Amino acid sequence: MQILADGVPLTVTLIDSPGYGDQKNVEASFGVFTKFLDARLQESLEQEQSVTRSAEGGTLRKGGVDVILYFIAPHRLKGLDVELLSRLTHRAPVVPIISKADTLTADELETFRVTIAEDLDAAGIQVFHPPLAVISGPNGCRDRVYPWGTAHAENTTHSDLPALRRLLLVDGLKDLHVARRACYEAYRTKVLRQRQRRGLFRQLTTAVRRAGLYTAVLVVVLPGMRQVLAEGVLGGMEELSHSLGELLVSVGAERKRRDSERSAAAVEATAKVPSTAAGREMVVARGEAKPGPLRKLWALGALLAAPLVLLLRRPPTDTDI
Repeated sequence: MQILADGVPLTVTLIDSPGYGDQKNVEASFGVFTKFLDARLQESLEQEQSVTRSAEGGTLRKGGVDVILYFIAPHRLKGLDVELLSRLTHRAPVVPIISKADTLTADELETFRVTIAEDLDAAGIQVFHPPLAVISGPNGCRDRVYPWGTAHAENTTHSDLPALRRLLLVDGLKDLHVARRACYEAYRTKVLRQRQRRGLFRQLTTAVRRAGLYTAVLVVVLPGMRQVLAEGVLGGMEELSHSLGELLVSVGAERKRRDSERSAAAVEATAKVPSTAAGREMVVARGEAKPGPLRKLWALGALLAAPLVLLLRRPPTDTDI
Protein backbone atom coordinates (compact mmCIF):
# COMPACT_ATOMS: atom_id res chain seq x y z
CA MET A 1 0.00 0.00 0.00
CA GLN A 2 1.01 3.61 -0.57
CA ILE A 3 1.37 5.94 2.41
CA LEU A 4 2.77 9.40 3.08
CA ALA A 5 5.41 9.89 5.78
CA ASP A 6 6.03 13.60 6.37
CA GLY A 7 4.94 14.21 2.80
CA VAL A 8 7.22 11.48 1.40
CA PRO A 9 5.38 8.67 -0.46
CA LEU A 10 6.31 5.19 0.70
CA THR A 11 5.28 1.75 -0.51
CA VAL A 12 4.64 -0.56 2.44
CA THR A 13 3.98 -4.29 2.29
CA LEU A 14 2.53 -5.87 5.43
CA ILE A 15 2.63 -9.63 5.91
CA ASP A 16 0.50 -10.95 8.76
CA SER A 17 1.06 -14.31 10.47
CA PRO A 18 -1.89 -15.11 12.74
CA GLY A 19 -2.12 -18.39 14.62
CA TYR A 20 1.57 -19.27 14.77
CA GLY A 21 2.36 -21.78 17.51
CA ASP A 22 -1.15 -23.25 17.52
CA GLN A 23 0.12 -26.48 15.95
CA LYS A 24 1.52 -29.31 18.04
CA ASN A 25 4.68 -29.29 15.97
CA VAL A 26 6.01 -25.80 16.70
CA GLU A 27 9.08 -26.49 14.54
CA ALA A 28 6.80 -26.51 11.52
CA SER A 29 5.43 -23.12 12.55
CA PHE A 30 8.91 -21.74 13.04
CA GLY A 31 9.95 -23.14 9.67
CA VAL A 32 7.29 -21.06 7.90
CA PHE A 33 8.93 -17.85 9.13
CA THR A 34 12.56 -18.85 8.75
CA LYS A 35 12.07 -20.28 5.26
CA PHE A 36 10.29 -17.15 4.11
CA LEU A 37 13.01 -14.86 5.47
CA ASP A 38 15.79 -17.03 4.07
CA ALA A 39 14.08 -17.04 0.68
CA ARG A 40 14.04 -13.24 0.63
CA LEU A 41 17.70 -13.08 1.65
CA GLN A 42 18.57 -15.68 -0.97
CA GLU A 43 16.79 -13.55 -3.55
CA SER A 44 19.07 -10.66 -2.64
CA LEU A 45 22.15 -12.86 -2.88
CA GLU A 46 21.18 -14.21 -6.30
CA GLN A 47 20.43 -10.70 -7.50
CA GLU A 48 23.85 -9.55 -6.31
CA GLN A 49 25.64 -12.43 -8.05
CA SER A 50 23.60 -12.16 -11.23
CA VAL A 51 25.54 -11.48 -14.42
CA THR A 52 22.98 -8.94 -15.59
CA ARG A 53 21.00 -6.83 -13.11
CA SER A 54 19.10 -3.60 -13.21
CA ALA A 55 21.07 -0.45 -12.52
CA GLU A 56 17.97 1.06 -10.94
CA GLY A 57 17.17 -1.83 -8.64
CA GLY A 58 20.19 -1.97 -6.36
CA THR A 59 21.39 -5.06 -4.62
CA LEU A 60 18.77 -5.31 -1.87
CA ARG A 61 15.76 -3.56 -3.36
CA LYS A 62 13.61 -6.67 -3.84
CA GLY A 63 15.06 -9.01 -1.26
CA GLY A 64 15.05 -9.10 2.51
CA VAL A 65 12.62 -7.80 5.11
CA ASP A 66 12.95 -4.30 6.54
CA VAL A 67 11.52 -5.02 9.98
CA ILE A 68 9.60 -7.62 11.98
CA LEU A 69 6.97 -6.29 14.39
CA TYR A 70 6.72 -9.04 16.99
CA PHE A 71 3.60 -8.71 19.13
CA ILE A 72 3.80 -10.06 22.65
CA ALA A 73 0.75 -10.89 24.70
CA PRO A 74 0.40 -8.76 27.87
CA HIS A 75 1.54 -9.98 31.28
CA ARG A 76 3.82 -12.82 30.12
CA LEU A 77 6.68 -13.49 27.69
CA LYS A 78 6.34 -17.17 26.76
CA GLY A 79 9.20 -19.54 26.09
CA LEU A 80 7.76 -20.01 22.61
CA ASP A 81 8.29 -16.30 21.98
CA VAL A 82 11.90 -16.44 23.13
CA GLU A 83 12.61 -19.47 20.93
CA LEU A 84 11.12 -17.89 17.82
CA LEU A 85 12.79 -14.53 18.43
CA SER A 86 16.17 -16.27 18.66
CA ARG A 87 15.62 -17.51 15.11
CA LEU A 88 14.37 -14.23 13.70
CA THR A 89 16.72 -11.58 15.05
CA HIS A 90 19.67 -12.55 12.79
CA ARG A 91 17.43 -12.68 9.72
CA ALA A 92 15.78 -9.24 10.01
CA PRO A 93 15.53 -6.34 12.46
CA VAL A 94 12.97 -7.11 15.19
CA VAL A 95 10.90 -4.62 17.20
CA PRO A 96 9.04 -6.27 20.11
CA ILE A 97 5.57 -4.77 20.73
CA ILE A 98 3.36 -5.29 23.77
CA SER A 99 -0.17 -5.64 22.49
CA LYS A 100 -3.30 -4.65 24.39
CA ALA A 101 -1.28 -2.39 26.61
CA ASP A 102 -4.49 -0.91 28.00
CA THR A 103 -5.03 -4.13 29.97
CA LEU A 104 -2.00 -3.26 32.11
CA THR A 105 -1.65 -0.58 34.71
CA ALA A 106 1.17 1.91 34.34
CA ASP A 107 3.28 0.11 36.96
CA GLU A 108 2.56 -3.29 35.47
CA LEU A 109 3.52 -2.03 32.03
CA GLU A 110 6.87 -0.68 33.16
CA THR A 111 7.63 -3.86 35.06
CA PHE A 112 6.71 -5.95 32.04
CA ARG A 113 9.00 -3.88 29.80
CA VAL A 114 11.93 -4.54 32.14
CA THR A 115 11.08 -8.25 32.34
CA ILE A 116 11.03 -8.58 28.54
CA ALA A 117 14.34 -6.79 28.18
CA GLU A 118 15.98 -8.97 30.84
CA ASP A 119 14.64 -12.23 29.39
CA LEU A 120 15.80 -11.33 25.89
CA ASP A 121 19.22 -10.30 27.15
CA ALA A 122 19.55 -13.56 29.11
CA ALA A 123 18.74 -15.51 25.94
CA GLY A 124 21.32 -13.55 23.93
CA ILE A 125 18.68 -11.97 21.70
CA GLN A 126 19.40 -8.50 20.36
CA VAL A 127 16.39 -6.54 19.13
CA PHE A 128 16.37 -3.37 17.08
CA HIS A 129 14.46 -1.33 19.70
CA PRO A 130 13.27 -1.84 23.29
CA PRO A 131 9.66 -3.07 23.68
CA LEU A 132 6.92 -0.63 22.74
CA ALA A 133 3.34 -0.83 24.05
CA VAL A 134 0.39 -0.03 21.78
CA ILE A 135 -3.39 -0.11 21.91
CA SER A 136 -6.11 0.03 19.31
CA GLY A 137 -9.87 0.22 19.27
CA PRO A 138 -12.37 -2.22 17.83
CA ASN A 139 -13.34 -2.20 14.17
CA GLY A 140 -10.39 -0.06 13.11
CA CYS A 141 -11.00 2.65 15.72
CA ARG A 142 -7.97 4.14 17.35
CA ASP A 143 -9.58 4.57 20.74
CA ARG A 144 -11.01 2.07 23.17
CA VAL A 145 -13.89 3.22 25.36
CA TYR A 146 -14.37 1.89 28.87
CA PRO A 147 -17.04 2.74 31.44
CA TRP A 148 -14.40 4.54 33.48
CA GLY A 149 -12.79 6.36 30.57
CA THR A 150 -11.25 6.19 27.09
CA ALA A 151 -7.81 4.89 26.08
CA HIS A 152 -6.45 6.94 23.19
CA ALA A 153 -4.07 5.21 20.77
CA GLU A 154 -2.51 8.52 19.74
CA ASN A 155 -2.01 9.71 23.30
CA THR A 156 1.62 9.13 24.22
CA THR A 157 0.66 8.63 27.88
CA HIS A 158 -1.61 5.74 26.87
CA SER A 159 0.20 4.19 23.91
CA ASP A 160 3.53 4.12 22.06
CA LEU A 161 1.84 4.09 18.67
CA PRO A 162 3.13 7.58 17.68
CA ALA A 163 6.65 6.58 18.73
CA LEU A 164 6.37 3.37 16.71
CA ARG A 165 5.22 5.28 13.65
CA ARG A 166 8.12 7.71 13.83
CA LEU A 167 10.56 4.86 14.43
CA LEU A 168 9.48 3.03 11.30
CA LEU A 169 8.90 5.94 8.94
CA VAL A 170 11.08 8.84 10.07
CA ASP A 171 13.61 8.64 12.85
CA GLY A 172 14.67 5.00 12.54
CA LEU A 173 14.30 4.54 8.78
CA LYS A 174 18.01 4.85 8.03
CA ASP A 175 19.00 2.67 10.98
CA LEU A 176 16.53 0.03 9.83
CA HIS A 177 18.21 -0.10 6.43
CA VAL A 178 21.61 -0.45 8.13
CA ALA A 179 20.33 -3.27 10.34
CA ARG A 180 18.73 -4.95 7.35
CA ARG A 181 22.02 -4.77 5.46
CA ALA A 182 23.85 -6.30 8.44
CA CYS A 183 21.42 -9.23 8.46
CA TYR A 184 21.96 -9.73 4.74
CA GLU A 185 25.75 -9.62 5.07
CA ALA A 186 25.62 -12.21 7.87
CA TYR A 187 23.45 -14.48 5.69
CA ARG A 188 25.73 -13.96 2.69
CA THR A 189 28.83 -14.84 4.71
CA LYS A 190 27.20 -18.01 6.05
CA VAL A 191 26.09 -19.19 2.59
CA LEU A 192 29.45 -18.51 0.94
CA ARG A 193 31.31 -20.30 3.73
CA GLN A 194 29.01 -23.28 3.34
CA ARG A 195 29.73 -23.32 -0.37
CA GLN A 196 33.44 -23.13 0.33
CA ARG A 197 33.26 -26.01 2.81
CA ARG A 198 31.28 -28.09 0.33
CA GLY A 199 33.91 -27.38 -2.33
CA LEU A 200 36.71 -28.40 0.03
CA PHE A 201 34.78 -31.54 0.96
CA ARG A 202 34.38 -32.47 -2.69
CA GLN A 203 38.11 -31.96 -3.26
CA LEU A 204 38.90 -34.07 -0.20
CA THR A 205 36.53 -36.80 -1.35
CA THR A 206 38.16 -36.84 -4.78
CA ALA A 207 41.61 -37.00 -3.23
CA VAL A 208 40.55 -39.85 -0.96
CA ARG A 209 39.10 -41.76 -3.89
CA ARG A 210 42.28 -41.27 -5.87
CA ALA A 211 44.39 -42.30 -2.89
CA GLY A 212 42.24 -45.42 -2.50
CA LEU A 213 42.72 -46.30 -6.16
CA TYR A 214 46.46 -45.70 -5.87
CA THR A 215 46.62 -47.93 -2.79
CA ALA A 216 44.66 -50.64 -4.59
CA VAL A 217 47.11 -50.50 -7.49
CA LEU A 218 50.08 -50.78 -5.14
CA VAL A 219 48.58 -53.64 -3.14
CA VAL A 220 46.84 -55.67 -5.84
CA VAL A 221 48.33 -54.87 -9.24
CA LEU A 222 52.00 -54.16 -8.66
CA PRO A 223 52.83 -57.34 -6.71
CA GLY A 224 51.65 -59.37 -9.70
CA MET A 225 53.43 -57.15 -12.18
CA ARG A 226 56.70 -56.96 -10.25
CA GLN A 227 57.99 -60.39 -11.30
CA VAL A 228 56.91 -59.87 -14.90
CA LEU A 229 58.68 -56.52 -15.07
CA ALA A 230 61.78 -57.93 -13.41
CA GLU A 231 61.97 -60.86 -15.82
CA GLY A 232 61.46 -58.55 -18.78
CA VAL A 233 64.17 -56.16 -17.62
CA LEU A 234 66.61 -58.97 -16.80
CA GLY A 235 65.98 -60.67 -20.13
CA GLY A 236 66.53 -57.40 -21.92
CA MET A 237 69.73 -56.77 -19.96
CA GLU A 238 71.09 -60.24 -20.79
CA GLU A 239 70.33 -59.75 -24.47
CA LEU A 240 71.87 -56.31 -24.38
CA SER A 241 74.99 -57.62 -22.61
CA HIS A 242 75.38 -60.43 -25.14
CA SER A 243 75.04 -58.04 -28.08
CA LEU A 244 77.48 -55.59 -26.53
CA GLY A 245 79.95 -58.43 -25.85
CA GLU A 246 79.90 -59.52 -29.46
CA LEU A 247 80.33 -55.93 -30.54
CA LEU A 248 83.31 -55.44 -28.23
CA VAL A 249 84.97 -58.63 -29.55
CA SER A 250 84.66 -57.40 -33.12
CA VAL A 251 85.95 -53.98 -32.11
CA GLY A 252 88.93 -55.61 -30.37
CA ALA A 253 89.77 -57.64 -33.45
CA GLU A 254 89.55 -54.56 -35.59
CA ARG A 255 91.89 -52.70 -33.21
CA LYS A 256 94.47 -55.50 -33.31
CA ARG A 257 94.39 -55.46 -37.09
CA ARG A 258 95.00 -51.71 -37.14
CA ASP A 259 97.85 -52.08 -34.59
CA SER A 260 99.51 -54.66 -36.83
CA GLU A 261 99.22 -52.35 -39.80
CA ARG A 262 100.76 -49.49 -37.80
CA SER A 263 103.70 -51.71 -36.68
CA ALA A 264 104.40 -52.82 -40.24
CA ALA A 265 104.29 -49.24 -41.45
CA ALA A 266 106.71 -48.19 -38.65
CA VAL A 267 109.21 -50.92 -39.60
CA GLU A 268 109.06 -49.89 -43.23
CA ALA A 269 109.59 -46.25 -42.31
CA THR A 270 112.64 -47.20 -40.18
CA ALA A 271 114.20 -49.00 -43.10
CA LYS A 272 113.92 -45.88 -45.23
CA VAL A 273 115.58 -43.52 -42.66
CA PRO A 274 118.73 -41.66 -44.10
CA SER A 275 122.30 -42.71 -43.04
CA THR A 276 122.76 -39.60 -40.93
CA ALA A 277 120.15 -41.04 -38.67
CA ALA A 278 121.89 -44.46 -38.49
CA GLY A 279 122.21 -45.93 -35.08
CA ARG A 280 119.43 -43.66 -33.73
CA GLU A 281 116.73 -45.68 -32.16
CA MET A 282 113.36 -44.58 -33.27
CA VAL A 283 110.57 -45.20 -30.79
CA VAL A 284 107.08 -45.22 -32.07
CA ALA A 285 104.82 -44.17 -29.16
CA ARG A 286 101.45 -45.67 -29.09
CA GLY A 287 98.97 -44.11 -26.74
CA GLU A 288 96.31 -46.04 -25.02
CA ALA A 289 93.04 -46.40 -26.86
CA LYS A 290 90.32 -44.11 -25.63
CA PRO A 291 86.94 -45.64 -24.80
CA GLY A 292 84.64 -45.45 -27.79
CA PRO A 293 80.99 -44.35 -27.75
CA LEU A 294 79.70 -47.92 -27.70
CA ARG A 295 81.55 -48.72 -24.51
CA LYS A 296 80.23 -45.52 -22.95
CA LEU A 297 76.70 -46.50 -23.98
CA TRP A 298 77.08 -49.96 -22.46
CA ALA A 299 78.42 -48.54 -19.19
CA LEU A 300 75.58 -45.98 -18.96
CA GLY A 301 72.91 -48.64 -19.66
CA ALA A 302 74.34 -50.92 -16.97
CA LEU A 303 74.44 -48.02 -14.46
CA LEU A 304 70.81 -46.99 -15.03
CA ALA A 305 69.40 -50.51 -15.14
CA ALA A 306 71.02 -51.73 -11.94
CA PRO A 307 68.78 -49.68 -9.50
CA LEU A 308 65.66 -50.65 -11.47
CA VAL A 309 66.53 -54.36 -11.27
CA LEU A 310 67.17 -54.03 -7.53
CA LEU A 311 63.85 -52.18 -7.01
CA LEU A 312 61.89 -54.82 -8.92
CA ARG A 313 63.59 -57.67 -7.14
CA ARG A 314 63.02 -56.43 -3.56
CA PRO A 315 59.73 -57.39 -1.81
CA PRO A 316 57.11 -54.67 -1.22
CA THR A 317 57.42 -52.73 2.05
CA ASP A 318 55.04 -50.65 4.15
CA THR A 319 56.27 -47.44 2.53
CA ASP A 320 55.16 -48.74 -0.87
CA ILE A 321 51.62 -49.05 0.50
